[in-house]
Amino acid sequence: VTCYWISQDFESKNILLSIAELPYPHEAFQILEYIKNLLQIWNLELKIIFFITDNRANIKKAIKDLGIRIQIFCDNKKRQQLRKAQLYLQQQTS
Repeated sequence: VTCYWISQDFESKNILLSIAELPYPHEAFQILEYIKNLLQIWNLELKIIFFITDNRANIKKAIKDLGIRIQIFCDNKKRQQLRKAQLYLQQQTS
């Protein structure tokens, strides 16, 4: 799980919050509990604006159940485009 934000100086920032293997099966409830716990650990419960995820039903449901209204679905092509945009922003602020 990676978190992205814009600093007070309008700099693009990011941090890796977690790398974890979720045990099978990957049900929406298990994903929801993992994300809720992670947000609580990092004190981010009230600071999330949107999630970027793949288009799998279990993840879509977990984010919906979390109460996040904006969810951007991302396939590999979109993910590559987002990464290029992020690299461009980092170059512009360096």
